[in-house]
Amino acid sequence: MKVAGSEISLLIVDTDTPGIARTPIKKSGMKALDTCELTFADACVPAAALLGGSGKGLLYFFTFVGLERLMLAIYAQASAVAILQELLAFCDGRKTSAGSILDCQFIYCRLADLYGECAANQAFIDACIVDQARGRYDPHAASLAKLRATETLKSVALLGVQFRGAQGVSGESGERAAQDVIDSCVQSIWGGANDVLRDAIGKQLVNSI
Repeated sequence: MKVAGSEISLLIVDTDTPGIARTPIKKSGMKALDTCELTFADACVPAAALLGGSGKGLLYFFTFVGLERLMLAIYAQASAVAILQELLAFCDGRKTSAGSILDCQFIYCRLADLYGECAANQAFIDACIVDQARGRYDPHAASLAKLRATETLKSVALLGVQFRGAQGVSGESGERAAQDVIDSCVQSIWGGANDVLRDAIGKQLVNSI
């Protein structure tokens, strides 16, 4: 990105361009996604490397950041549903002297709450996708979808630790449950931290009065 005063432009830089250095970043969450710090030391690119119009970088960013958040909402929704299904199967197989822990009212009611949240999130995300396909896409709706989906994901992941009991903090099951919690926290940060989204959504709500 080239900064000239208040202008920001986007450039396409080939990975083999001299002056580019990559430093891997060690992470505790979302380890499957390669992440690194990019350093550009006197890296030169031709004028033809300009992406789009000169000085329109911020315009492009704000145009597509909403689409990015919708994609992140889809990812978080799929993760939440997968974890919830795994947790349901685990609870069904976990037995006590009174039978399956799914026979406990608190257990199945809490699972029902999260199932309802996932269902509502899916319906909202589907509506956002339809609007996007029809050219009626609302970036604020995408922010709301990302906020809801990632917050639900965190709730599901935390419940995965709690309902597994001792297995939620020990052995392979505990490692998986703990990783789900950490990964869910990452998803509430990327694409705009959830508190930033709350601020933007709240301000829009106040301004609409």
